Amino acid sequence: MRRPCPRVRRQRGIALLTAVVLVALATVVATAIAFDTTLAARRGGGGAAYDEAVQIATGAEAIAAYAIVEQRRQGNAAIHG
Repeated sequence: MRRPCPRVRRQRGIALLTAVVLVALATVVATAIAFDTTLAARRGGGGAAYDEAVQIATGAEAIAAYAIVEQRRQGNAAIHG
């Protein structure tokens, strides 16, 4: 059985090292993309929660204003909760 030439062995080693480096680089890129996507989703969720809170506060304000108007229309000067 013949042994491969040292030059062929060296090329195989370099090819293996290149493949490992490329896989590591692809892993870093994929992790960065996933991290950015997660942050964007969190920011979007925070904006939606803020909008919902503003709508709830506006609705509560409208209900309170309606209650005040109704109490005054009925002639009740004092407002009781």
